[in-house]
Amino acid sequence: MKIIHTADWHIGKTVAEHNLLEDQRYYLEQLALLLAEEKADVLIVAGDLYDRSVPSGEAVELVDNILTEITAGLRIPVLAIAGNHDSRQRLSFGGKLLQKQGLFLVGSLQKEIQKVILSDSAGPVNFYLLPYFQPADIRPFFPGTILRTPEEAYNTLLRETVKTLDRAERNILVTHGFLAAAEKTESEAVLSSELSVGGSDFICTRYFKEFDYVALGHLHAPQTAGLQTARYSGSLLKYSVDEANQSKKILCIESCAPGDIHISERQIKPLRDLRIIRGSFDDILNTGRNSFDGTDDYIFAELTQSEPELEAMTRLRSVYPNALGLKYVNRTAVAAIQGKSVEMLHHQTPDEIFGDFYREITGEILSPAKQALAELVFREVSEEENRR
Repeated sequence: MKIIHTADWHIGKTVAEHNLLEDQRYYLEQLALLLAEEKADVLIVAGDLYDRSVPSGEAVELVDNILTEITAGLRIPVLAIAGNHDSRQRLSFGGKLLQKQGLFLVGSLQKEIQKVILSDSAGPVNFYLLPYFQPADIRPFFPGTILRTPEEAYNTLLRETVKTLDRAERNILVTHGFLAAAEKTESEAVLSSELSVGGSDFICTRYFKEFDYVALGHLHAPQTAGLQTARYSGSLLKYSVDEANQSKKILCIESCAPGDIHISERQIKPLRDLRIIRGSFDDILNTGRNSFDGTDDYIFAELTQSEPELEAMTRLRSVYPNALGLKYVNRTAVAAIQGKSVEMLHHQTPDEIFGDFYREITGEILSPAKQALAELVFREVSEEENRR
């Protein structure tokens, strides 16, 4: 069975007020082509189908169109679970009816993790679909059991499922959260991410090794979770400047028999990349003007010069229309600014503070003309405040 593992679609996402719906539509169309070319047997979406619990009408329409194309057009079943960005109730609506069309949307949590059985020439494959949840969500299932942390909750729920696994068949878990198959003392070797992401605590579970494969969602960078067979596929697209250097991938899992798993990677070129460009303002603009490709990308500029630019964003977007923002990266100046204490600032006048700030940013002392202008501005502001 050939399985395509994706996660964190975040349909309806905006970045710096840029709506990514066009980019997402393009990517999903390419994903449908990839599924057909690979002759995939099933598509997994391991949570965060939408970016918001109440998605826009346009986002819902896009998801409806692509899932219809995949299930009805390509005849490929889709297994999707709710992530922490999704509404469990909304995602589950019409679930029983949609299953007849090969679309399995699991948002609601149950004591017995919902199992979907698909078969190929080698026999059945059992998919266990576990949506995102918090400890409070499963306490009613285990009265008398103390479940204080996400880790305790996850392991309690998985322990019950592992007891029922048929070892003669292939078993795949699909879930969403910040998880790893290791003890916390080994976590640094497992995941290089932060210890908390998206409001979900780091969770260690010993039960991943009981499954042939664990398809994870939540972390946007493709990576393993302690085992080669427990993986995050990562998000479809780059959804923040912090992700600019990530290489987005789609995972292809092939299973011929229990314990026989082959994992490979696929990539889809996005409609627009998200990039960080660094240099002086003039160099960045000249590079864009002389380029025949890439100016439509989502750009974040890091300016190495100390002298600020007037109307910088307007001018930047005249060359890079989808520019997300910019910042000055004069490290010496930043270090000097961070060294100022609040108490020191209390003993300075506004024009003195501005003079220090100007020197720290530009490396130059205010000229007499600029100093006079600064004093005039602060005096006018003070007089205006006194009149109120």
